[in-house]
Amino acid sequence: MTRQLAIPGSIDAPAALARQLAYARAAEEALRHVRDWRSDRTRKAYKVQWEAWGRYCADREIEPLPVDAGELVTFLEWRSASGSAPNSVRLALAAISTIDKLSRVTPTNPDPNSVGQTELVRTWLKGWSKEHPKRPRKQAPALEPNELEQILRAAAERGAGVSAAQHTAAYARDRAMILLGVAGALRVSELVALDVGDVLRVERGLRLLVRRSKVDQHGEGHLRAIVPQARVIRCPVDAWRCWMAVRGDAPGPAFVAIQRSGELGAERLTESSARRIVARRAAAVGLELVTSHSMRATFATLAAARGKGLHKLADHGGWRGLDVLRGYIRQGELFDDPATAGLLDD
Repeated sequence: MTRQLAIPGSIDAPAALARQLAYARAAEEALRHVRDWRSDRTRKAYKVQWEAWGRYCADREIEPLPVDAGELVTFLEWRSASGSAPNSVRLALAAISTIDKLSRVTPTNPDPNSVGQTELVRTWLKGWSKEHPKRPRKQAPALEPNELEQILRAAAERGAGVSAAQHTAAYARDRAMILLGVAGALRVSELVALDVGDVLRVERGLRLLVRRSKVDQHGEGHLRAIVPQARVIRCPVDAWRCWMAVRGDAPGPAFVAIQRSGELGAERLTESSARRIVARRAAAVGLELVTSHSMRATFATLAAARGKGLHKLADHGGWRGLDVLRGYIRQGELFDDPATAGLLDD
């Protein structure tokens, strides 16, 4: 069981409380800078890890910022020995290093090195990782075109207890979300962050602007071309047109909640809501393992199968490294002339 960190003894309790409050304010200030380019889930996870680091520092009466490399590896080793899962330890390192780096950004030094890049931390992580290797990463399953169509056709069927107005609006929204997600290779954070003005109808399809993403920390923006598809039910351009006919093209969030009456809400869909929508639509046709990340996986595998080059795929989908992208492509090619073909035949 992980030990509860205690505030120092009663004699110094007021000072410890003051330090904790100061650390909390520092954390909020640092997280404010993270807010625009990290997903909701990442920000919450970082906040938890930073608060644990703040308690550790208060207990030992040390300053949390700037982060001392020696104290950091001691904290991480202590967390590991106390029973924290390896992924939680790695998350703590990422969170504390990120906030430490952000706290030291200045106009003259906009990209300072983080404590995670110091020789001490890198050496410790290398040795610790040998004893705590990463588990193989589970990749979201990609969809075949016919599976995608099954999801959309099932979504078109009105369920029991759903008003006609609610069904019409929800189907138009969900179809547009799923198809834009696939064709745009969008992360769920990018999908829900879209505004109506970010999707421009042009002669050859849609010009989609991703204003911020996981790999675009400074908000420089990334344009993606979405072109019409031959089968209308799978066409993201048609899906966007149908959704705009329901939503209207007034400025604001592209994807919003829908009430039982069919009335559209004003608030942007959250990432968790979008994930549930995609998973629920897929589960309705028996595809239980499909997640919102399957949209990016589907883009990668289908585009690669159609001969699109690796770097063109990476540029369109905003993949910073090619390892994950290659993994999706290998997943799609798994049964293309497999090594086991005819293996046990006469």
